[in-house]
Amino acid sequence: MQAYLDEIASRFETWIDTLEDGQLHTPDGFPYWPESSPLDRSLYMLRHLHHDLGEIVAELRRRDLPRSIWR
Repeated sequence: MQAYLDEIASRFETWIDTLEDGQLHTPDGFPYWPESSPLDRSLYMLRHLHHDLGEIVAELRRRDLPRSIWR
């Protein structure tokens, strides 16, 4: 899992470094969210990730298992 997260972090950094400031806020015709900008989608995915992490922590707590430390 950590290797996957490291790979995604690397890909995101590469992608974000290729965008100019104006491109972050401009809808770019992304097929599934045509009216969204790269920034809109990035913020949505971050919120979704937090939601998923909350569900994982809740399940671990329900089973009385140790939870990871948020970093």
